[in-house]
Amino acid sequence: MVTMNISLDDEAADKLRAIAAKAGRRVEDLVAELVQGTLNEEERYRAAVREGIAQADAGRLVDFDEAFDRVTEKLKRMNTGPR
Repeated sequence: MVTMNISLDDEAADKLRAIAAKAGRRVEDLVAELVQGTLNEEERYRAAVREGIAQADAGRLVDFDEAFDRVTEKLKRMNTGPR
């Protein structure tokens, strides 16, 4: 395990302390979890971009209006939940 020092402004540090206290956790553990989550999300994002580029390179493209309609429909389903 590696130890790193970071600089935070007072507001960010206060928020971290408050969240950690509310969760009954150490600030260091909370920061490590947040960093790991951000790194995981970054990797998922980059993988999705690579996949999108591969799809485009293969000629599998979707018209903007069709893509917009798909996203809109998906958001509607997410907001209404299962019936």
